[in-house]
Amino acid sequence: MSLRVNEGYDYQLVNGTPPDEYICLLCNLLARDAHQANCCGRIFCRNCLESSRNRSSRYTCPGCYSPLAGKYFKDTRTDYDICHLQIYCTNKEKGCTWQGNIK
Repeated sequence: MSLRVNEGYDYQLVNGTPPDEYICLLCNLLARDAHQANCCGRIFCRNCLESSRNRSSRYTCPGCYSPLAGKYFKDTRTDYDICHLQIYCTNKEKGCTWQGNIK
């Protein structure tokens, strides 16, 4: 696991690969503070969307390239589902057997 504050969660999941709909298209990790674009319904990390907005004068959806300014919202249900995925301890390679939720 690497903790990159402005990007999604990078944990090893107990049940293997996460569903594609939980993956942020910008950082390719589990979406942290999941937000959904109104135009195409894709999920992104809040910080990834804000970073993308700050880097470009023409703010378009990374999923479908529609204008995105203000056209996304916090997806509480998806965020809840992601936060309740089961993960292994980041010290699993060192013998730790703990498993738990992301949050």
